[in-house]
Amino acid sequence: MTTGAHAHRFHGAFGEDTFGRFAEKAARFFGTPNYIVGQTIVVIFWIVLNSIALIHHWDPNPFIMLNLIFSTQAAYAAPLILLAQTRQADRDKLHSDLIDQGHTALETSMKGETDKLLELLESNTTLTTQDRDLTEQVAKLTREIHCANQILDTATGVGLGSTPVNAITLTLPAGCPTGGATAVTARWCTVANGSQFDLYRSVAPAACATSTGVRWASSLVDGTPFSLPDTTTTSGQHFPLVHLDLLVNTRTSGAYGKYDLVDDVAALNAVRGS
Repeated sequence: MTTGAHAHRFHGAFGEDTFGRFAEKAARFFGTPNYIVGQTIVVIFWIVLNSIALIHHWDPNPFIMLNLIFSTQAAYAAPLILLAQTRQADRDKLHSDLIDQGHTALETSMKGETDKLLELLESNTTLTTQDRDLTEQVAKLTREIHCANQILDTATGVGLGSTPVNAITLTLPAGCPTGGATAVTARWCTVANGSQFDLYRSVAPAACATSTGVRWASSLVDGTPFSLPDTTTTSGQHFPLVHLDLLVNTRTSGAYGKYDLVDDVAALNAVRGS
């Protein structure tokens, strides 16, 4: 605490004056064995010299002068001791204040770090919740792609290509878990919602739109999540695949915090390609 001692110099009841320092030295001396032993020797010597008959008695029994000296000493010793205690109390208070300031600064720093950690944990919890919700919300889309026997680009009416599009049309044969007992044509598309996009599903012949469809996901950053994946490294026969790339904004305001749900989903009921 050298820096604190230099930065906060002590100023007690008598400041840094000579008398204040003398008072503390005197108070310390009064409490030492040297003082007690020395005073005892002086008292014995005084009484002996004033009791024997061979010399002049300057303070005969009952030793009035000795009592007066002790009274005078006590009259000054008590205030000096009190002054020393006051100065020590001031020093103790200053030291305690410095410690409290250090604790306060440490607590403030720890609170800031704790708040950052809590914010990070809350953000991670929010991200995990959004990931779970998004996965559950697009589960129906994944099941319908698995069951579909035909998947087309809604805008052109032909199969998907490598260029991402905003809408696909799925032909679901009878018996699909999401379709029912009869064949169904389902359309999935993204619809602009401000600067972001929502994912909708509708059943043909209705167009895929907010007024005719059901919203399954929101806060998408990219409005073209459907495409044909890169199959250049695939050999032999394989099922047709739909590449899903759902880029989600994980923040309610400010700059985007992005979470990307990417998957290649196989159309298991469609004819295999080579």
